[in-house]
Amino acid sequence: PLSIRDQSAPLVLSKNSEVGGLADMIFRLVREDRQANQATVNHLVKAAEDLIRRELHVTENRFASAAEKVHDAALERFSDEDFDMAALIASTHYSDDYFRVKYRERYGITPYAYLLDLRINCAADLLRQYGQQLTVGEIAHQSGFSDPLYFSRIFKKKKGVSPREYVKGHLKK
Repeated sequence: PLSIRDQSAPLVLSKNSEVGGLADMIFRLVREDRQANQATVNHLVKAAEDLIRRELHVTENRFASAAEKVHDAALERFSDEDFDMAALIASTHYSDDYFRVKYRERYGITPYAYLLDLRINCAADLLRQYGQQLTVGEIAHQSGFSDPLYFSRIFKKKKGVSPREYVKGHLKK
């Protein structure tokens, strides 16, 4: 349950909010005579807890909607070199850091890592299918990478071999 530690301290909650209004009423009742108003105070504390729980649920639902929007956009547009994950996250009105943490809690991966994995997996598929017909640079661009050197470095880091070695390894199979 909520408790009021210092009766002389100002309330942190805005009196204009529902919870702030309830907290203000609780504070006044406690100041007047806590024992005489105990039942009323208990009901008001319960109501404040319910409002806070409801607000947390609404906030979580808003974030879930924003996270799905980003997740789906990354899946649909990962191969677009101009896809700007940071701008998309900014459009959700959450800070980049907060969004990254909450997204990871929800999906087990950051949005940036998810986008990178989509691009690398696409590139691996393209290398397996068209590695002899297309250059590494062409595959990089088709996978959403604007810089073929960056692509090659990240591909090797993720897959353990360079894109050219990856193609050679799949020719033998």
